[in-house]
Order: sequence, then C-alpha cells, then structure tokens
Amino acid sequence: VGRLSHGTDMLLQLTYSRTQPGDLAPKDTVDEDFEIVETVGRGAFSTVYRAVQKSEKNRYVALKLLHSGIQQSLERKEGIQPNPYVTEEELIARLSHPAICRVHRSGVTGSGRWYSAMEWVEGETLVEVIRRHRTGLPLLAVADIIAQLGSVLSEMHKLQVVHRDLKPANLMLEG
Repeated sequence: VGRLSHGTDMLLQLTYSRTQPGDLAPKDTVDEDFEIVETVGRGAFSTVYRAVQKSEKNRYVALKLLHSGIQQSLERKEGIQPNPYVTEEELIARLSHPAICRVHRSGVTGSGRWYSAMEWVEGETLVEVIRRHRTGLPLLAVADIIAQLGSVLSEMHKLQVVHRDLKPANLMLEG
C-alpha cells in the first residue's frame, strides 16, 4: 500500500471547482520562490497547488494558499485571536513521524495572503483507492493502513495535537 501521509486538517482536501478571484495560474509565483504548476484541490478556506520550489533544486511542493475572503475575515479579527493557520503550522512543525507530511515553509505573499508549502506526496487519496477497489480492499492492506494511522494519531495525541478533519480524502497513500 505504501506510506500513509497526511497533514492536520490542512492537506489536500481534493475537490476541484471553477477558478475563483485571486486564484493563481500556471507560471505565477509566490514569494519569489514557488512557481505554480497546477491547481490540485480547493476547500472552503484555501486552494492547494502543485508548485516548484526553485530555491530547493526545483522540488515539488503542495502549496496551500488561503482564499482572499478568508484572509480578509482574519484581518478583521486581528488582535482578538491569532491566525489559526499559523498556529496549525506551528503544531505540525512539532510532529516527527515518517507518515506526516512536513511543512517546508509558510509565510505571507506580497499581496498579504497566508501560504504554506508542504511536502508533495505522489499517490492517491484513500478515498480514490477505496473507489478503485469497489469490492473492497484486501484485508492486509486495510490492516496496514489502520496500523499506520494509529501510529500517526498516537504521535499527534502525545503532543496534544487533534486532527479536526480526518477523513479518507485527507489521507494520501504513497506508492
């Protein structure tokens, strides 16, 4: 089955819809380092792109960019509460498990939108794997996935990190 990789509730909520104002196009750059390759997913709060990080030997990253409307809402609340996305990145950075996607860098774009560059994982989401195996996954594969997920959750809970959106669409199976 391969390595299970996930981010807290932030990695790859893979539902694609039409472009929105503020979306980036291929060849656009973020922070003068990340060149957009393609849009790979869109959630309620952000869009995820596959991008090339030029400063790191052109490695692929999953670049999460907060929607401009969400960014504006956070700015109106500034001072009342910290940006929950920055707080989330700080929590993820504390985790050390081979199945957890690493955050390479996060920051703010020139236009003031928050972004996060995460490890790019080649593979399929668990929901895609389940759909492909219509009659069910082999028992050993299911046991392997459950064991890996249990190990990840154990690591997270030791550090008091709670995943708020754990579902098959947010789990990548590498391989």
